[in-house]
Amino acid sequence: MKHFQNRRVRSHVSPTAPSSSNVYVLTVRDNAMAPRYRAGELIFVTPGIKARVGHDVVVTLTDGRRLVRRLGRIKSGQVRLLGVCGDATTVVPRTTVVSIHRIGGSASPDLPCMGWGADIGGEPGRPQ
Repeated sequence: MKHFQNRRVRSHVSPTAPSSSNVYVLTVRDNAMAPRYRAGELIFVTPGIKARVGHDVVVTLTDGRRLVRRLGRIKSGQVRLLGVCGDATTVVPRTTVVSIHRIGGSASPDLPCMGWGADIGGEPGRPQ
């Protein structure tokens, strides 16, 4: 932990980086976005950073489902979501979308922090 207290490391952190209260962690349940994100991996979701076309996102729907996809476009009342290779397209009505949050990164499930996040479809920030 000593290296995290190094002032030189802190000076390289972007001032626009979200604070820890603006990040939540989820555990990926399936391989819909493999090889980018695999079942069991942790993803770090950053709602404080605006999601743009081409970004990997977590889309929460009004029925409570969460989808991990790449944001295709938002047009004509529809949200187009892409699989990692662009071959699996999902289109959902904008009226069914509660939120679109950008994925800021991922981590292997064998890290000691496992248990931080909820499964996709669970509650953000609630330990397993």
